[in-house]
Amino acid sequence: MYLSETEPKAVPIEAIDRLLFSEIHETPVAADTAIVLGCEPKYLENRCRPALAYYRAGYTGRLVVTGGAVHDPTTPESRYMHRILTGWGAPEDAIIEEPNAGDTVGNLLCSLNELENRRLLATTRRITIITEPFHLPRALLLAGMYLPRYVTVAGFTEHTMACRDGWKTDPRLSAAVYNEIWVWRDLIHSGIIPDIPLT
Repeated sequence: MYLSETEPKAVPIEAIDRLLFSEIHETPVAADTAIVLGCEPKYLENRCRPALAYYRAGYTGRLVVTGGAVHDPTTPESRYMHRILTGWGAPEDAIIEEPNAGDTVGNLLCSLNELENRRLLATTRRITIITEPFHLPRALLLAGMYLPRYVTVAGFTEHTMACRDGWKTDPRLSAAVYNEIWVWRDLIHSGIIPDIPLT
């Protein structure tokens, strides 16, 4: 049985857990830049918290916070993240705002544009993607497709096992996880990635 052949709600829970959750991404790798991916504003602290921990531990000196006014038409997600991070003590000069992206691919490409506008892209060799555990595998897959080949990409997140256990009972996490499965299927059906065996 393959993912392309299965409706998201019919995908075995064990297969979802294997696809979306890996504690390997809780081991930080130093990078020139960390890209922090946006989402609905009320959940942005879940992405800013690991970003700040990564920054404070000295793994990067630069955080690109990326996300447009997708959920709140008055304020980009990047602005919310900037406020959260500086409110928690991150210095202004460590944060670059990218306020235009409307999805994960946009997060990556628009972040590259911001780095290029600041003449930082040519000297960027390592990038870490920071987001929530269920989102990170797809974000890394897309980063491998869209970021320059000379850039080494890693991921960082926190509380992977709590998220893996929590999505079965938490309505928000459950909706987010099944949305991820929909997007993975769309990538397969579009021929962008190969099909994924579930057993």
